[in-house]
Amino acid sequence: MNLSYRNYASPFGNLVISFKEENCVRIEFASLQGAKTLEDGNKLKNWLDEYFSGNRPDPAIAPIALRGTDFQNKVWEAMLRIPYGETTTYSDISLELTGKTHSARAVGQGVGANPLAILIPCHRVLARNGPGGYAWGVEIKKKLLEHERNSIGSQRTTG
Repeated sequence: MNLSYRNYASPFGNLVISFKEENCVRIEFASLQGAKTLEDGNKLKNWLDEYFSGNRPDPAIAPIALRGTDFQNKVWEAMLRIPYGETTTYSDISLELTGKTHSARAVGQGVGANPLAILIPCHRVLARNGPGGYAWGVEIKKKLLEHERNSIGSQRTTG
């Protein structure tokens, strides 16, 4: 698989974005020396710029190519339905997908396998008794959630 890589400087740390042809296949908090910066005009850059500006861009506008198991794809689709600025739990997603809450660990594995940080909002999925994990650290997860809550608050007061 021929991949190209781009860096994007987010307010919460650098993102490395992997592309196969024009489709994004991975977004992660990392740094890659020698990778070019994501170009202006790129649809994903526009999406990220909008998100970090406090807007709610539609994930459907970003060209992506996902590869996962059937269950992972269902978990990722469920995460896309979590409204901006809101959260849900692993158990809630389990209940939605299977009708039972005892599949929360399997949901957690699907959430953890999410290849597209921020775009597929795994940071919005919490444990019943706390924030739960996040591949790039709980502090970044908390900052992303705070960013969304603050954006909603400022839109309410200015809008």
